[in-house]
Amino acid sequence: MGKSLPVLIALAFLACAHGKTETFLRENFEGKMPETLRVFKSRISENAEEAIAGKSSLVRDASNWGPAFEFDTGEFNAVEVSFDYKILSGSPRSAPYVQFIYKPGDGAEKSVPGTDNRFVRGRGGTERSKNVFHGAFGRPARVRVNVPEGVKMAFDNLRVRGASIPARADWSASHGEVFETCRYNPFSPHYLKLNDRYLSMSEGEFFPFIDKYGQFKYRIWPGKIRSAADFKERAAEEKKWFDGNPPIALRDKFYGLINPALKFEATGRFYARKVGGKWFFVTPEGNLFWALGMCGLGYDRRFANPSDEPSESIGKARLTPFEGRERFYDDVSDPRHTANSGGFKRAYHGMKPAKGFDFYGRNLELKYGRGAPGKISLLKGRADRFGINLGGHLCDPAALMAAEIPFTVTVYNGPNLPINGEHKLQGWWQTPPDWFNPEFEPSLREKLKKISRYTQSPYCMGVFIDGELPWISKPCELTKGVLSCKPDQPAKVALREMLQEKYQSVEDFNAAWGADYSSWDGFMRDVKLVPNTKAAEADALAFEDAYMRRYFEVCRRLVKEVDPKLLYLGCSFSMSGREWEKACRISSEYCDVISCNTYRYGVAGFSLPESSRDKPVLIGEWHFAPQDEGTFGVTMIPSRTRAGQCELVEAFLKSALENPNIIGADWFEWVDIATTGRFDKADSGVGFLDIADTPHYPLVETFRKISENMYAMRLDSKGEGARDADDDRNW
Repeated sequence: MGKSLPVLIALAFLACAHGKTETFLRENFEGKMPETLRVFKSRISENAEEAIAGKSSLVRDASNWGPAFEFDTGEFNAVEVSFDYKILSGSPRSAPYVQFIYKPGDGAEKSVPGTDNRFVRGRGGTERSKNVFHGAFGRPARVRVNVPEGVKMAFDNLRVRGASIPARADWSASHGEVFETCRYNPFSPHYLKLNDRYLSMSEGEFFPFIDKYGQFKYRIWPGKIRSAADFKERAAEEKKWFDGNPPIALRDKFYGLINPALKFEATGRFYARKVGGKWFFVTPEGNLFWALGMCGLGYDRRFANPSDEPSESIGKARLTPFEGRERFYDDVSDPRHTANSGGFKRAYHGMKPAKGFDFYGRNLELKYGRGAPGKISLLKGRADRFGINLGGHLCDPAALMAAEIPFTVTVYNGPNLPINGEHKLQGWWQTPPDWFNPEFEPSLREKLKKISRYTQSPYCMGVFIDGELPWISKPCELTKGVLSCKPDQPAKVALREMLQEKYQSVEDFNAAWGADYSSWDGFMRDVKLVPNTKAAEADALAFEDAYMRRYFEVCRRLVKEVDPKLLYLGCSFSMSGREWEKACRISSEYCDVISCNTYRYGVAGFSLPESSRDKPVLIGEWHFAPQDEGTFGVTMIPSRTRAGQCELVEAFLKSALENPNIIGADWFEWVDIATTGRFDKADSGVGFLDIADTPHYPLVETFRKISENMYAMRLDSKGEGARDADDDRNW
């Protein structure tokens, strides 16, 4: 049957709005390439191990960073570029990316702002990249695909479609001006489609682009709220889903596995132990527990984030700033969901503390009424049915304690005094704190005291202190920074004490370091000294060990002061760099559970550094982000579709359950991040719930399926018989 008249009219309108659209470049690298495609230090390979489609593929072995190929866009002012790729060898320090380049009037080559799009790192198999570029209308332009240093990559099945779009949206090409307060936006190449109608809109027509519910106006997706009446429909749909999906069976009140053959000591608190060579938590009732957790779980989640005072800036994480960009929004007028936040200052280009709006909070009221009555029972019902059994980082402990759902507590406690010398130190997101600062210990003790109402609960599994700390990876670099400080820097005082204890006299120190001080005071006043002898370098490394050891020792001791049975869960390392191995080695002496955040396809092969003690590992953050439901953000590992996200989730959790050291994994996070960004501009559809509180059911059902079967997956056939042979409780 042919297309209906309305469909034909719609297609005719689209064609009229966007001009002609056609595939103008198609290349499978099976023969001579067209002259329009230019390659750089790349070759056609017929090697079966390198070819990813057909007999041959284009291969670039990037001993140095550089482009693999490029082509001109010709007459088209918007192009869709797609290709298959595979990382054949090497580990990229940065992701490969695609550029859209033009020459302005001065003839200098420039990249269109906001269009450099990094595509997903390959996971060993073939991946496909798809990007749409536009802007610089009417100007000669080219598309370039770049490969990072030290990586060999193969490319195949290149397809390029072009469109001639009325130049009414050329205002959006100046991303740095129009969307300067957004990390990602509707015109980002990973999100854009050639047939997006807003490409033909003027700036005045496009704004506002966020509706009153916090959603992107110009796309439709399953579950999107179109009117206030939809909230009641979504609540009814979830009730129906609840009726068809009862709570997961054979679980104790702490969500542990009920199995008489696997019963252990009931201490009244959570603890960790090995069973059959694999790490587990044990619930207060003595049952095995593997954590399928959720960061930000709850309603009134608060986020401690560095601002002017790294340890003290606290604001609602679900706020999105609107002050200075009011034209983005249909309606941000409700003062009850408006708050000031200093946390926006650093991310939003020097803005003063700005007003932010909580769309999720307002949507909760629209869905459930003022105060959201029954929200605790709903939270409990969701955990019971979704397969979630733990509130991870930055959850809402008050709500979870009331709902009787296991939870963790996060304390941020970096002292206000950084290591501030002439030799500037920069971790990956801030200056490293001075853990020798005398404020550190009493400050942390006071903060732990303030959360005692939560840590006393049997549902409190343990405490995270800090997260993704800015360790310095280059050996001796931290010590260089300390040496360049003034004499009153606490870390420098600690360094002097360590050196005095070792060398006894300044003369012995001078001999070892090649220095010439008449007294230790001279050493303290000098801000130019660097460790440049073997003895000095050894001392510098020893001090860096002491710096880390000071941190973990204090944290453990103060957590155990609160309750000796309370688990110290570490600081959620970002698993990268040399600092990971050192910090992991030292933390394994103090942490009950080592926590680390990882954004990768799987963790089956993950292991602790050889120098570390055998400890359980909790994945503190992980996720995959779909790109087809109205949020523009790209996370570390995006997925083009919701279905693709679910496939990745299932594979990841299976890999975690196979790993004997991994004791759980906490998804980041409970609710989608606001479409126009949070405190650090990030936005992403990584939530279990969208911003209107509607569950992402495919993701939910994937988690539930894993949760129903995870203990059978975790325990092999020898699991029951192995309990007595391998019974070493941690701490």
